[in-house]
Amino acid sequence: MISSSLPLQKENPTAYKMEQASLTGPRYLVRKSQYEALLGENRQIKNKIVMLGDSITDFGEWHELFRGYPIFNRGISGDTIGGVQRRLSEIVALNPVQIFMMIGINNFAHCFTLEETLSAYDSLLQHLRTALPNTELFLQSVLPIREGSHAYIHNNENIILLNKHIQEQAPLYHARFIDLFSVFTDETGQMNETLAVDGIHLNGAGYLLWKKCIEKYLKK
Repeated sequence: MISSSLPLQKENPTAYKMEQASLTGPRYLVRKSQYEALLGENRQIKNKIVMLGDSITDFGEWHELFRGYPIFNRGISGDTIGGVQRRLSEIVALNPVQIFMMIGINNFAHCFTLEETLSAYDSLLQHLRTALPNTELFLQSVLPIREGSHAYIHNNENIILLNKHIQEQAPLYHARFIDLFSVFTDETGQMNETLAVDGIHLNGAGYLLWKKCIEKYLKK
């Protein structure tokens, strides 16, 4: 049974309320309901590849980036680690052969602490690997930001620590870690401004670079 609960309500009520507001908004609910409605049609497709994450995944035109692959965009703008866990049943029902996951930046945007974020990520990994033991799982690092681009994320310090944790956890869950963070940073250690529109969200060049980083791993 996959848990749909959102963690840490009592420990961090401010962060929980911010997360709850995001996960009850129209964008999240519309996307989630579409994924559920399309599930019956998509079950029969073989060798499905799922791109899983938040807005950075959501905004990717993955069908055009990877023409000819049975690739499913399961990103939702504003999503958090807890939000992915809430909708994990639909991902499991697709039974994909591969999952490429990037998630966690919005946990910091919603003021969850580093410790809470790491704990939530571990819980998601446990549920994901237990439910899909044979799926090839790729854990992509959270991308850098440019300082000053977000009101609640002041620098890349927690992102770096989260990525280090993901890299350490990946072998324990028979997953492959993909370091995108270092590829997207400039000489100052921040998001390369030529790859993003606002210091966080990628532009076309950013998505082409992302494609270049992962295309060797995709299976047809």
